[in-house]
Amino acid sequence: LSLPGYADLAAKVPILGTWDDHDYGVNDGDATYVHKAESMRLFLDFLGEPKDSSRRSQQGVYNSRKFHVGKKKVMVVLLDNRFAKTPYRTWPFRLQDWNVDSDFLGEEQWLWLERTLRSSDCDAHLIVSGLQVLPELRWISENWPRFPESKQRLLNLILSSGARGPVLLSGDVHFAEVSRAKCIARQENNGVSATPRVRELYELTSSGMTHTWGTKGPAFKYLFELYMWLYPFQYQSKGIYMDLNIGQVDIFLQRRGKGARAELNIIGQDGDRHLSHSINLESSAESMGTDWACEGFKGRPSWLHTLLADLVVIGVLVSIYVVCPWAGIVLALRVMWLAFEQVTRANLKLFKHMHVGAVDKRDKFS
Repeated sequence: LSLPGYADLAAKVPILGTWDDHDYGVNDGDATYVHKAESMRLFLDFLGEPKDSSRRSQQGVYNSRKFHVGKKKVMVVLLDNRFAKTPYRTWPFRLQDWNVDSDFLGEEQWLWLERTLRSSDCDAHLIVSGLQVLPELRWISENWPRFPESKQRLLNLILSSGARGPVLLSGDVHFAEVSRAKCIARQENNGVSATPRVRELYELTSSGMTHTWGTKGPAFKYLFELYMWLYPFQYQSKGIYMDLNIGQVDIFLQRRGKGARAELNIIGQDGDRHLSHSINLESSAESMGTDWACEGFKGRPSWLHTLLADLVVIGVLVSIYVVCPWAGIVLALRVMWLAFEQVTRANLKLFKHMHVGAVDKRDKFS
């Protein structure tokens, strides 16, 4: 609040916020974090949440807000994927947890989210998660695929709620990308398979404004880009951007007989658009309970492609160790220290910040 730039922004536009781990209070934080109540109070104080707000008495910082754009409406839905998150192993290994009870949101938040989406009359919905939702499981990052059952529940809810024009927004990963999923409704009518309903769902990931993997030096940047290029990431739409960035969503609602459209943009420190994707905002006619099968728009990768990528990455790491033994020792010590932290501290996480820009009085919401 003491930064002139931020104070100027807060004076001009409404600012909404949810958090991720380092805002929550500890790396990879979850429901076991002993100071989560204090973190929540300080976080809401920072956002200027009224002292008598009902948000202060709930289990997490989740919230929603509706914006009027002429005769149209846009809703921003903020999820909290930390306060009730089930603990899981992170470093040195991050594996999927197929337990049906493993969860990111907690039942209170699930019920609130269902009520919010099903009762909404808005023309577009920006659904914000600290962690990425669509992208597949990656070596070290946290994301919703860590809990496949929880991810499936979220996608079913979003796509079957009747909420019009859903778009996912996320952060956490220290680089920017646009993800794209093709989803097919799996349903039957009186035991007979119905004609499958196919729709697309997009996610804009922006991370971050103060540091990224690209700000750690050229060598690290190029190694990371090699890793991202090698792997068959099937949701990734237009590559990645690794320098400082922000995300911007422009929504066009009144288009003279045409459907609503959104532009998903990643903007760099230079003010240029480095990733951009124009999408049509679809509505959902499915009833609650419809099961959706979502996969990357590129289709499933071959096992051979994945294996070759694994071998190249392992080869690069081994080569670094052979050429520069001290780097391998440092890496090994780092892994040991992170594993030690997991044993000696609760597996824990304070504040992801999102800004909703100005509302154009004509037909555009940014």
